[in-house]
Amino acid sequence: MPDTKPANSSLGLSGFTLIEVMIVLVVIGVIAGLVTPAFIGFLGNARIDKTAEALSSTIRLTRGAARASSQQAVICASKDADLCRTNQKKWNDGWVAFLDCDDNHIRRITVSPPPAQCPNEPILRAQGSTGVTLIPQIKSVPTALKLHFDARGQISNIPDDAETIRFGVTNDKAAKKLTLKVDKYARIEIQ
Repeated sequence: MPDTKPANSSLGLSGFTLIEVMIVLVVIGVIAGLVTPAFIGFLGNARIDKTAEALSSTIRLTRGAARASSQQAVICASKDADLCRTNQKKWNDGWVAFLDCDDNHIRRITVSPPPAQCPNEPILRAQGSTGVTLIPQIKSVPTALKLHFDARGQISNIPDDAETIRFGVTNDKAAKKLTLKVDKYARIEIQ
């Protein structure tokens, strides 16, 4: 009489049932659902840290350039990484730092005839959007602001009664918020 057992049962082979596979997929989905928000928050926090460091670095560079050249320098909000945006209370689109050879706090691209010592008010650093909200504040009030560095490297447009300029650094995707405080001597504190 022929044997009616399936061929694989005599070899001891077995596989996963459809239910076992479904359970594993559900467990993987639950784990992914729990990990993804934490990972997105981590990326948001990293952007905040990166933006605070980029602005700090730009402030230090601009201060040093103003002192080294004995000329004024400016950092301002900029959408095109070239010219300052006026009346901009958020620096979300980036900023630009430049030597201000004619002391008017506006970046000049060409002038006829250009001054010999500074023909086109060179850009020291340009930063595009970092995906982070960056709001300059004086006395906790958002303000359209440019940082004006005098030839000694001091920030000349901080009111005497304010002591510092604060930049609120935040991101919708992160729980973290930073405050970057800058005093008139360009000393930076990140809180």
